[in-house]
Amino acid sequence: MALNDAVISRGEISRLIRLRTRVNGAPLTEFNADGLVVATPTGSTAYSLSAGGPILEPQSGVFVITPICPHVLTNRSVIVGDRSVIEVEASEPDSPVFLTLDGRSPVPLEFGSIVTIRRSEKVLPLAVLPELSFFGVVRQKLKWSGSTI
Repeated sequence: MALNDAVISRGEISRLIRLRTRVNGAPLTEFNADGLVVATPTGSTAYSLSAGGPILEPQSGVFVITPICPHVLTNRSVIVGDRSVIEVEASEPDSPVFLTLDGRSPVPLEFGSIVTIRRSEKVLPLAVLPELSFFGVVRQKLKWSGSTI
């Protein structure tokens, strides 16, 4: 279980990994990258954002799939509905690949393993201060300037 993100990444050897990715059983692409971040809206402002992904509004009802340092210029973030089932398979037998959930200890993945990511049936209620808007917090944290309309 994770609240923010699942990261599939390479080990200590500095080489790209190939990650065959499917959404709802349909092939999406084989990402050639240092790794892949699958983030919830809550996690979209962390590693996924640093890797070039978009900021997702908390109520957007989506996941974002963001490649980490893609080696193909056309590999970019993809947004899918939060009812989607995302499958990621490392397709290089000689490259170590690890799964990390919410920054916890990495778990090594055996070649041929498929990581399946889906929305949990469990719901985590989060407290929100009524005087703070999501976009106000984003503006403050990212030090964006300009008028508040």
